[in-house]
Amino acid sequence: MQTSRFALPLLLLALAAAPARGQVTAGTGEDALTLRRGQFRVRGMADWTSWSSRYGENSPGRAKGTREPLGLDFTVDSLGPSVLESLLPVQSSIRSLAGMANFGASLGAMSVGQRNVVASTPLMLEYGVTNRLTLGVMVPFVTAHAEVDLRMNPTGREATVGLNPARRTSAAATTDLSLVSAFDAASNALNARVTTCTNTPTLPACSGFSTAAAASLVSRTGAMMTALSALYGGRTNPGAVFVPVAGSAAQAAIETRLAGLRSEFSSFGNTIATLAPIGAAPLTAHDVATLLGDSLYGLNAKPIAGSITRGIGDIELSAKFLLVDPYRGDIAAQRATAGFKWRQSVGAVYRIATGTTDLTTDFTDLGTGNHQRNIGVRSWTDLLWGNQFWMTIAARYDRQLADALTRRITDASHPIAPSYREQKVTRDLGDIAELSVTPRWSLNEWVGIAAQYLVRTKGADSYSGTFTTTDLNGAPVTLDASVLNQETQWREQRLGFGLSYSTLTAYDRGQARMPYEITWMRTVSASGTGGNLPVAAQDLIQLRWYGRLFGRR
Repeated sequence: MQTSRFALPLLLLALAAAPARGQVTAGTGEDALTLRRGQFRVRGMADWTSWSSRYGENSPGRAKGTREPLGLDFTVDSLGPSVLESLLPVQSSIRSLAGMANFGASLGAMSVGQRNVVASTPLMLEYGVTNRLTLGVMVPFVTAHAEVDLRMNPTGREATVGLNPARRTSAAATTDLSLVSAFDAASNALNARVTTCTNTPTLPACSGFSTAAAASLVSRTGAMMTALSALYGGRTNPGAVFVPVAGSAAQAAIETRLAGLRSEFSSFGNTIATLAPIGAAPLTAHDVATLLGDSLYGLNAKPIAGSITRGIGDIELSAKFLLVDPYRGDIAAQRATAGFKWRQSVGAVYRIATGTTDLTTDFTDLGTGNHQRNIGVRSWTDLLWGNQFWMTIAARYDRQLADALTRRITDASHPIAPSYREQKVTRDLGDIAELSVTPRWSLNEWVGIAAQYLVRTKGADSYSGTFTTTDLNGAPVTLDASVLNQETQWREQRLGFGLSYSTLTAYDRGQARMPYEITWMRTVSASGTGGNLPVAAQDLIQLRWYGRLFGRR
């Protein structure tokens, strides 16, 4: 495992280094403190973030900001042409062949439930260059788990069409071919009789024979066999990818038309074997995987199923500078001080695009990061009242930098996007601004409690690029990447509670063997607006160990 490979050298470094004295207790959350010169701090973190719902934006029948299930976009009562464009020509063919002007092609009802869990193990190493300047690097190791439950056609009666069996099994293709061939043979025989009786009407075989009626039957049969071959398969046509469900009204109507033609041929003395085109079975969850994965259907995607993605997230390089510190980093001075004091630091962050985005071929997976470079600025203001209560006001702003990557160009309400929509686009993710207030109360020199209020906003993403291609039905289409901007701007408020345990004060007095802190913080989403904003709960456990690389000071 990658995490252990990196953790072991850091652990050995920490054990070999001399412990540090004089570090002020940090407590739960971020604050304005910096390390003393020559001091380093190793942070090992375990971060679990989970969510199964989101704040809605433009979902039909739902108010803006309403909490809605993650799988809502994939949950439809009718998987028809509005969702899958390749159903449109099939619908038209069935309407004509079955004589049903209002027939609607639908693969049935689909529902998707999803819960996401992202477990991150960031490792951070910080070093005090001076008493005021601390540099750091953070490497996150991420496991992103999408738990997906797909259900298709629960009653078995929702679908009107399904996958064409003739495109999947030779037995079905043979049956459909035999049906068309039988009608073609009868039609050819009858047409030969029409020709003979037209040229020699006095023959005994032509007595009472209506050449007009026979010619009409031959013409109508030819047209229907051409349409039947195009839909089910026959002659040299492999058939459409979808056909009516066996036993459905459309299938029954087509079989009735065939029975009528068979009866008409019988009146002319031509017997045709009783065959019927092979109808489809209603789609199952397994069939959905075939629909998505088989290139025959033009989607070229992975199944809508659970997935696990592991790897390094986006690495961060940081710098933090202490502007104001009335205690000059002296832990004894801080504990002895009464009244109000304040401390101020500023910082900067550069994020490296080392994480991976979600796959274009997987509609429900998660990446290990945004794979996006950004530059951020930070501010930490500590307000201290006496030696037990203090509060940090932290602000951050991240300017995300533009890049190019491959995405499937589709709007937010049509997540099942065919592969022709996959194009390389220019992306500029919206900037993020965040403000948090974290009050802390030290119950004693060992244990502290904390609360947190956080508000953050994200600007709209900006995607650009225009592409001309053909859709699944062969029609020209122009794709505009700006449609990906939809539902990317959001605002969220979060609330949190935390606990901390620290040996720093006791270690400074020689009453503890190791200088470390353990903190836990749980935050939950209180409110939000904007599409695809997770209603997430986060648990963060952090171990901070302090030391010096080059002896005591």
